[in-house]
Amino acid sequence: MIPLAFLVQIAFIVAFGVLLDTLVVRSLLVPALVRDIGARAWWPGRLSRTCKPVEEDRLARV
Repeated sequence: MIPLAFLVQIAFIVAFGVLLDTLVVRSLLVPALVRDIGARAWWPGRLSRTCKPVEEDRLARV
């Protein structure tokens, strides 16, 4: 016989996790974090190092 009680428990845990993610994380936690972080949440910053210019003779060989 298949242990149905175990499957019911797993299904309840998954359903509870989906509801928690939908109702709490996506509607409360993410907007609060974005408000606290501000503009840094939307755009990546500049690179920490600059790229070296490629020499003309290297470009000609490629």
